[in-house]
Amino acid sequence: MELDLKQLTTPQLLAIRRVLTDGDVAFASKTETAELKELREYKTRNEILNERRAILTNLGINIDEDPEYWSGLSDSMFDFVVRTAHRLATRCQGQGSAKAEYIKVPQITAPQRKNAFDTALRGLQERRGDC
Repeated sequence: MELDLKQLTTPQLLAIRRVLTDGDVAFASKTETAELKELREYKTRNEILNERRAILTNLGINIDEDPEYWSGLSDSMFDFVVRTAHRLATRCQGQGSAKAEYIKVPQITAPQRKNAFDTALRGLQERRGDC
């Protein structure tokens, strides 16, 4: 089937261009596009949780207690937490009676950044003996 582009109107050409560049998303409504984006994010989050659940189950850590925390960790921070938990588990197993069946890993987050005023105020209060 041959198509003479000279016979098509400008809106028809623009519609063809939209389909060729955007695919089927071009004709989806904004809510459908938003829902699709939300579903993709949900799927990605679940894949990350499932991978991390498999790793943490071997260490005796229950990921279902706080899934938001575990899915929100960056890959480097997650690796750090796993290494730390593994060291704790190994250390506990080496002590015999202190062998842990379940390890509670604290939420490791960066401290809040304080501005210079708060730091100076805290120093003056400590110097004065208020703290």
